[in-house]
Amino acid sequence: MKILDRESLGSFFSLVVISSVIAVLVPAPVALAQGCYTITGLSATISNDNCSAIVSAGVIPFQWCGFPTPPHIGVRTFAGAPSDSGGTPIPSLSAYLGCDYFSTVWIIEFPLPDSIAAGTQLYFEVWFLAGEHCSNVPPAVVAVPNRNSSTTFTIEYMTAIPCSLVGSQALLTVSEFEVFRGDHPGSTYRSRHRIRVTIDESGGISWVADVDFGETAGYRPNQVMRSLSRPGPCGWFVVDDNPTRARADKDDPSLISITAEPRNATSFLVRVHLDAPNPLVSIACNIRADYTILIERGCNGAAARFAVRGAHNRYPAHRLAINGMTVHEYTPRSGSGPGSLCRPDSIQVRIPLTFL
Repeated sequence: MKILDRESLGSFFSLVVISSVIAVLVPAPVALAQGCYTITGLSATISNDNCSAIVSAGVIPFQWCGFPTPPHIGVRTFAGAPSDSGGTPIPSLSAYLGCDYFSTVWIIEFPLPDSIAAGTQLYFEVWFLAGEHCSNVPPAVVAVPNRNSSTTFTIEYMTAIPCSLVGSQALLTVSEFEVFRGDHPGSTYRSRHRIRVTIDESGGISWVADVDFGETAGYRPNQVMRSLSRPGPCGWFVVDDNPTRARADKDDPSLISITAEPRNATSFLVRVHLDAPNPLVSIACNIRADYTILIERGCNGAAARFAVRGAHNRYPAHRLAINGMTVHEYTPRSGSGPGSLCRPDSIQVRIPLTFL
Protein backbone atom coordinates (compact mmCIF):
# COMPACT_ATOMS: atom_id res chain seq x y z
CA MET A 1 0.00 0.00 0.00
CA LYS A 2 1.25 3.45 -0.87
CA ILE A 3 0.98 6.09 1.87
CA LEU A 4 0.47 9.67 0.73
CA ASP A 5 2.49 12.41 2.35
CA ARG A 6 1.08 15.80 3.37
CA GLU A 7 1.84 17.36 0.00
CA SER A 8 0.35 14.43 -1.85
CA LEU A 9 -2.73 14.53 0.37
CA GLY A 10 -3.17 18.20 -0.40
CA SER A 11 -3.02 17.50 -4.14
CA PHE A 12 -5.48 14.64 -3.72
CA PHE A 13 -8.08 16.74 -1.87
CA SER A 14 -7.69 19.54 -4.42
CA LEU A 15 -8.39 17.08 -7.21
CA VAL A 16 -11.47 15.78 -5.42
CA VAL A 17 -12.81 19.34 -4.91
CA ILE A 18 -12.13 20.37 -8.52
CA SER A 19 -13.73 17.20 -9.85
CA SER A 20 -16.82 17.84 -7.72
CA VAL A 21 -17.10 21.40 -9.00
CA ILE A 22 -16.78 20.23 -12.61
CA ALA A 23 -19.46 17.61 -11.98
CA VAL A 24 -21.79 20.34 -10.70
CA LEU A 25 -21.05 22.85 -13.46
CA VAL A 26 -21.37 20.43 -16.41
CA PRO A 27 -24.89 18.93 -16.47
CA ALA A 28 -25.43 15.44 -17.77
CA PRO A 29 -26.73 15.29 -21.36
CA VAL A 30 -30.54 15.18 -21.69
CA ALA A 31 -31.75 11.88 -23.10
CA LEU A 32 -34.31 12.30 -25.88
CA ALA A 33 -36.98 9.79 -26.79
CA GLN A 34 -35.72 7.41 -29.44
CA GLY A 35 -38.54 8.55 -31.74
CA CYS A 36 -37.01 12.03 -31.92
CA TYR A 37 -34.16 10.62 -33.99
CA THR A 38 -36.46 9.37 -36.75
CA ILE A 39 -36.82 13.01 -37.93
CA THR A 40 -33.92 14.28 -40.02
CA GLY A 41 -35.09 17.88 -40.34
CA LEU A 42 -37.94 20.37 -40.76
CA SER A 43 -38.60 23.02 -43.39
CA ALA A 44 -41.53 25.37 -43.93
CA THR A 45 -42.77 27.68 -46.68
CA ILE A 46 -45.83 29.84 -47.30
CA SER A 47 -48.08 28.86 -50.21
CA ASN A 48 -48.87 31.92 -52.29
CA ASP A 49 -51.99 30.17 -53.58
CA ASN A 50 -53.93 30.38 -50.33
CA CYS A 51 -51.56 31.80 -47.66
CA SER A 52 -51.23 28.42 -45.93
CA ALA A 53 -48.03 27.09 -44.33
CA ILE A 54 -46.48 23.99 -45.92
CA VAL A 55 -44.31 22.07 -43.41
CA SER A 56 -42.03 19.24 -44.60
CA ALA A 57 -40.46 16.74 -42.20
CA GLY A 58 -37.62 14.52 -43.38
CA VAL A 59 -38.07 11.03 -41.95
CA ILE A 60 -36.07 7.79 -41.87
CA PRO A 61 -37.92 4.99 -43.71
CA PHE A 62 -38.96 1.98 -41.61
CA GLN A 63 -37.65 3.56 -38.38
CA TRP A 64 -40.25 6.23 -38.89
CA CYS A 65 -43.07 3.91 -37.95
CA GLY A 66 -41.22 2.17 -35.14
CA PHE A 67 -41.78 -1.29 -33.78
CA PRO A 68 -44.03 -2.50 -32.35
CA THR A 69 -45.76 0.90 -32.20
CA PRO A 70 -45.21 4.22 -34.05
CA PRO A 71 -43.07 6.81 -32.24
CA HIS A 72 -46.00 9.30 -32.09
CA ILE A 73 -44.06 12.29 -33.32
CA GLY A 74 -45.88 15.52 -34.13
CA VAL A 75 -45.40 19.14 -35.13
CA ARG A 76 -46.32 21.91 -32.71
CA THR A 77 -46.26 25.59 -33.56
CA PHE A 78 -45.34 28.64 -31.47
CA ALA A 79 -45.79 32.31 -32.38
CA GLY A 80 -43.21 35.01 -31.74
CA ALA A 81 -40.45 32.76 -30.37
CA PRO A 82 -39.51 29.08 -29.96
CA SER A 83 -41.11 27.10 -27.14
CA ASP A 84 -38.02 27.37 -24.92
CA SER A 85 -38.03 31.18 -25.28
CA GLY A 86 -41.62 31.81 -24.30
CA GLY A 87 -43.35 31.44 -27.70
CA THR A 88 -47.15 31.36 -27.70
CA PRO A 89 -48.50 27.88 -28.60
CA ILE A 90 -51.02 27.72 -31.45
CA PRO A 91 -53.02 24.49 -31.04
CA SER A 92 -54.69 24.78 -34.45
CA LEU A 93 -51.25 24.56 -36.09
CA SER A 94 -50.34 21.24 -34.49
CA ALA A 95 -50.60 17.78 -36.01
CA TYR A 96 -49.52 14.17 -35.57
CA LEU A 97 -47.25 13.23 -38.46
CA GLY A 98 -48.82 9.83 -39.03
CA CYS A 99 -46.92 6.76 -40.16
CA ASP A 100 -45.69 5.50 -43.54
CA TYR A 101 -43.00 2.82 -43.59
CA PHE A 102 -41.64 3.80 -47.00
CA SER A 103 -41.81 7.61 -46.85
CA THR A 104 -38.76 9.86 -46.67
CA VAL A 105 -40.70 13.13 -46.43
CA TRP A 106 -43.94 13.91 -44.61
CA ILE A 107 -45.81 17.07 -45.67
CA ILE A 108 -48.51 18.92 -43.72
CA GLU A 109 -50.48 21.96 -44.89
CA PHE A 110 -51.67 24.32 -42.16
CA PRO A 111 -54.26 27.00 -43.08
CA LEU A 112 -53.12 30.07 -41.15
CA PRO A 113 -55.69 31.49 -38.72
CA ASP A 114 -56.99 34.95 -39.60
CA SER A 115 -56.20 36.11 -36.06
CA ILE A 116 -52.41 35.91 -36.55
CA ALA A 117 -51.05 39.28 -37.65
CA ALA A 118 -48.97 39.65 -40.79
CA GLY A 119 -45.24 39.52 -40.05
CA THR A 120 -45.58 37.24 -36.99
CA GLN A 121 -42.79 34.66 -36.87
CA LEU A 122 -44.03 31.08 -36.60
CA TYR A 123 -41.79 28.35 -35.17
CA PHE A 124 -42.68 24.78 -36.17
CA GLU A 125 -41.09 22.25 -33.80
CA VAL A 126 -40.94 18.47 -33.52
CA TRP A 127 -42.45 17.07 -30.35
CA PHE A 128 -42.76 13.59 -28.93
CA LEU A 129 -46.48 13.49 -28.18
CA ALA A 130 -45.88 12.35 -24.60
CA GLY A 131 -44.84 15.97 -24.05
CA GLU A 132 -41.16 16.03 -24.90
CA HIS A 133 -39.62 18.59 -27.23
CA CYS A 134 -37.29 16.97 -29.75
CA SER A 135 -34.57 19.57 -29.42
CA ASN A 136 -32.26 17.68 -31.75
CA VAL A 137 -34.29 19.01 -34.73
CA PRO A 138 -34.02 22.79 -35.26
CA PRO A 139 -37.40 24.53 -35.70
CA ALA A 140 -38.62 25.64 -39.11
CA VAL A 141 -39.41 29.37 -39.14
CA VAL A 142 -41.68 31.40 -41.45
CA ALA A 143 -43.38 34.78 -41.24
CA VAL A 144 -47.13 35.18 -41.67
CA PRO A 145 -47.61 36.87 -45.06
CA ASN A 146 -49.51 40.00 -45.92
CA ARG A 147 -52.84 39.23 -47.49
CA ASN A 148 -53.55 41.11 -50.68
CA SER A 149 -55.17 44.49 -50.37
CA SER A 150 -58.74 44.96 -51.56
CA THR A 151 -59.47 42.71 -54.55
CA THR A 152 -62.58 42.61 -56.76
CA PHE A 153 -64.09 39.69 -58.69
CA THR A 154 -67.01 39.64 -61.13
CA ILE A 155 -69.05 36.46 -61.61
CA GLU A 156 -71.66 36.18 -64.37
CA TYR A 157 -74.04 33.36 -65.30
CA MET A 158 -76.32 33.39 -68.34
CA THR A 159 -78.76 31.10 -70.11
CA ALA A 160 -79.89 31.59 -73.73
CA ILE A 161 -81.94 29.84 -76.42
CA PRO A 162 -79.37 29.05 -79.11
CA CYS A 163 -81.55 29.67 -82.19
CA SER A 164 -83.72 32.53 -83.45
CA LEU A 165 -86.98 30.57 -83.05
CA VAL A 166 -87.63 27.38 -81.13
CA GLY A 167 -90.77 25.28 -80.95
CA SER A 168 -92.17 22.22 -79.27
CA GLN A 169 -95.19 20.33 -80.52
CA ALA A 170 -95.74 19.12 -76.96
CA LEU A 171 -96.42 22.67 -75.79
CA LEU A 172 -99.25 23.10 -78.27
CA THR A 173 -101.26 20.48 -76.41
CA VAL A 174 -101.21 22.51 -73.18
CA SER A 175 -100.97 26.12 -74.36
CA GLU A 176 -101.88 28.38 -77.27
CA PHE A 177 -98.19 28.96 -78.04
CA GLU A 178 -96.08 26.56 -80.05
CA VAL A 179 -93.00 28.64 -80.96
CA PHE A 180 -90.89 31.12 -78.97
CA ARG A 181 -88.31 33.68 -79.95
CA GLY A 182 -84.72 32.69 -79.25
CA ASP A 183 -81.69 34.74 -78.28
CA HIS A 184 -78.84 36.55 -79.97
CA PRO A 185 -75.52 35.58 -78.34
CA GLY A 186 -74.08 38.40 -76.28
CA SER A 187 -77.15 40.64 -76.50
CA THR A 188 -80.26 38.76 -75.31
CA TYR A 189 -80.73 35.98 -72.79
CA ARG A 190 -83.30 33.88 -70.92
CA SER A 191 -81.71 34.72 -67.59
CA ARG A 192 -78.69 36.60 -66.32
CA HIS A 193 -76.93 36.62 -62.94
CA ARG A 194 -74.15 39.10 -62.22
CA ILE A 195 -72.32 39.88 -58.99
CA ARG A 196 -69.30 42.04 -58.21
CA VAL A 197 -67.57 41.04 -54.96
CA THR A 198 -64.81 42.99 -53.20
CA ILE A 199 -62.79 41.23 -50.48
CA ASP A 200 -60.68 43.44 -48.23
CA GLU A 201 -57.39 42.68 -46.48
CA SER A 202 -59.07 41.29 -43.37
CA GLY A 203 -61.38 38.99 -45.35
CA GLY A 204 -64.51 41.16 -45.15
CA ILE A 205 -66.56 41.32 -48.33
CA SER A 206 -68.96 43.73 -49.97
CA TRP A 207 -70.96 42.96 -53.08
CA VAL A 208 -73.41 44.31 -55.61
CA ALA A 209 -75.69 41.88 -57.44
CA ASP A 210 -77.94 42.16 -60.46
CA VAL A 211 -80.33 39.50 -61.80
CA ASP A 212 -82.67 39.66 -64.76
CA PHE A 213 -84.96 37.61 -66.98
CA GLY A 214 -85.07 38.13 -70.70
CA GLU A 215 -88.32 38.79 -72.50
CA THR A 216 -90.37 35.76 -73.52
CA ALA A 217 -92.07 36.19 -76.92
CA GLY A 218 -94.55 33.47 -77.92
CA TYR A 219 -96.10 32.81 -81.35
CA ARG A 220 -99.41 31.10 -82.07
CA PRO A 221 -99.54 28.45 -84.78
CA ASN A 222 -100.99 30.87 -87.35
CA GLN A 223 -98.02 33.24 -86.89
CA VAL A 224 -95.25 30.82 -87.85
CA MET A 225 -94.51 28.15 -90.42
CA ARG A 226 -92.26 25.13 -90.55
CA SER A 227 -89.03 25.42 -92.50
CA LEU A 228 -88.72 22.51 -94.93
CA SER A 229 -84.95 23.03 -95.18
CA ARG A 230 -84.31 23.09 -91.45
CA PRO A 231 -86.04 20.33 -89.51
CA GLY A 232 -85.99 20.12 -85.72
CA PRO A 233 -86.95 22.47 -82.87
CA CYS A 234 -85.21 25.45 -84.53
CA GLY A 235 -86.81 24.94 -87.96
CA TRP A 236 -89.38 27.76 -88.01
CA PHE A 237 -89.92 31.15 -89.62
CA VAL A 238 -92.31 33.97 -88.78
CA VAL A 239 -95.20 35.02 -90.97
CA ASP A 240 -96.82 37.38 -88.47
CA ASP A 241 -94.24 39.07 -86.25
CA ASN A 242 -96.63 40.18 -83.53
CA PRO A 243 -95.83 37.84 -80.63
CA THR A 244 -97.31 37.81 -77.17
CA ARG A 245 -94.72 39.12 -74.70
CA ALA A 246 -94.14 38.46 -71.01
CA ARG A 247 -91.32 38.45 -68.50
CA ALA A 248 -90.76 36.38 -65.32
CA ASP A 249 -90.47 38.20 -61.97
CA LYS A 250 -86.78 38.97 -61.39
CA ASP A 251 -87.54 40.22 -57.86
CA ASP A 252 -88.66 36.79 -56.69
CA PRO A 253 -85.60 35.11 -55.07
CA SER A 254 -87.22 31.70 -55.35
CA LEU A 255 -86.91 32.10 -59.13
CA ILE A 256 -83.55 33.81 -59.49
CA SER A 257 -80.85 34.92 -57.02
CA ILE A 258 -77.11 35.33 -56.57
CA THR A 259 -75.42 36.04 -53.23
CA ALA A 260 -71.95 36.09 -51.67
CA GLU A 261 -70.67 35.16 -48.21
CA PRO A 262 -67.20 35.29 -46.61
CA ARG A 263 -65.37 32.02 -45.95
CA ASN A 264 -62.08 33.20 -44.38
CA ALA A 265 -59.56 36.01 -44.79
CA THR A 266 -58.63 34.93 -48.31
CA SER A 267 -61.76 33.42 -49.83
CA PHE A 268 -65.53 33.68 -50.25
CA LEU A 269 -68.45 31.73 -51.68
CA VAL A 270 -70.94 32.76 -54.35
CA ARG A 271 -74.27 30.94 -54.61
CA VAL A 272 -76.29 30.97 -57.83
CA HIS A 273 -79.92 29.86 -57.97
CA LEU A 274 -82.21 29.66 -61.00
CA ASP A 275 -85.69 28.19 -61.35
CA ALA A 276 -86.93 30.15 -64.35
CA PRO A 277 -90.51 29.60 -65.53
CA ASN A 278 -91.98 30.23 -68.94
CA PRO A 279 -94.33 33.12 -68.09
CA LEU A 280 -96.60 32.25 -71.03
CA VAL A 281 -96.97 28.53 -70.25
CA SER A 282 -97.50 27.92 -66.56
CA ILE A 283 -97.08 24.13 -66.67
CA ALA A 284 -93.94 24.12 -68.83
CA CYS A 285 -90.78 22.74 -67.23
CA ASN A 286 -88.51 25.43 -65.77
CA ILE A 287 -84.88 26.27 -66.59
CA ARG A 288 -82.99 25.21 -63.47
CA ALA A 289 -79.47 25.73 -62.20
CA ASP A 290 -77.75 25.82 -58.80
CA TYR A 291 -74.06 26.51 -58.16
CA THR A 292 -71.66 27.08 -55.31
CA ILE A 293 -68.52 28.91 -56.46
CA LEU A 294 -65.41 29.25 -54.29
CA ILE A 295 -63.06 32.17 -54.98
CA GLU A 296 -59.62 32.23 -53.30
CA ARG A 297 -57.59 35.34 -53.88
CA GLY A 298 -53.83 34.93 -54.13
CA CYS A 299 -51.37 35.59 -51.33
CA ASN A 300 -48.63 38.23 -51.71
CA GLY A 301 -49.83 39.08 -55.20
CA ALA A 302 -50.17 35.49 -56.51
CA ALA A 303 -52.94 34.53 -58.93
CA ALA A 304 -56.41 33.79 -57.58
CA ARG A 305 -58.07 30.38 -57.81
CA PHE A 306 -61.66 29.19 -58.12
CA ALA A 307 -63.66 25.98 -57.73
CA VAL A 308 -67.21 25.22 -58.87
CA ARG A 309 -69.79 22.67 -57.84
CA GLY A 310 -73.25 22.73 -59.37
CA ALA A 311 -75.81 21.38 -61.83
CA HIS A 312 -78.21 22.57 -64.52
CA ASN A 313 -80.74 20.97 -66.83
CA ARG A 314 -80.07 20.10 -70.47
CA TYR A 315 -81.68 23.11 -72.13
CA PRO A 316 -81.02 25.86 -73.17
CA ALA A 317 -77.36 27.02 -73.40
CA HIS A 318 -75.55 27.83 -70.13
CA ARG A 319 -72.39 29.89 -69.53
CA LEU A 320 -70.47 30.76 -66.33
CA ALA A 321 -67.69 33.38 -66.39
CA ILE A 322 -65.35 34.77 -63.70
CA ASN A 323 -63.61 38.08 -64.39
CA GLY A 324 -64.57 37.70 -68.05
CA MET A 325 -63.06 34.22 -68.41
CA THR A 326 -65.52 31.46 -69.38
CA VAL A 327 -65.08 28.61 -66.89
CA HIS A 328 -68.10 26.50 -67.93
CA GLU A 329 -70.10 26.49 -71.15
CA TYR A 330 -72.84 24.11 -72.26
CA THR A 331 -74.49 23.98 -75.68
CA PRO A 332 -77.52 21.70 -76.11
CA ARG A 333 -77.13 18.73 -78.37
CA SER A 334 -78.32 19.22 -81.96
CA GLY A 335 -82.04 18.55 -82.14
CA SER A 336 -82.67 19.44 -78.50
CA GLY A 337 -85.53 21.74 -77.64
CA PRO A 338 -87.71 22.86 -74.73
CA GLY A 339 -88.77 19.27 -74.17
CA SER A 340 -85.26 18.57 -72.77
CA LEU A 341 -86.10 20.79 -69.79
CA CYS A 342 -88.25 17.99 -68.43
CA ARG A 343 -85.50 15.36 -68.46
CA PRO A 344 -84.73 14.15 -64.91
CA ASP A 345 -80.97 13.84 -65.54
CA SER A 346 -79.05 17.08 -65.17
CA ILE A 347 -75.60 18.25 -66.22
CA GLN A 348 -73.22 18.02 -63.25
CA VAL A 349 -70.53 20.70 -63.07
CA ARG A 350 -67.40 19.91 -61.03
CA ILE A 351 -64.34 22.14 -61.38
CA PRO A 352 -61.51 21.60 -58.84
CA LEU A 353 -59.35 24.48 -57.58
CA THR A 354 -58.02 26.13 -60.73
CA PHE A 355 -55.98 29.29 -61.34
CA LEU A 356 -57.82 32.21 -62.91
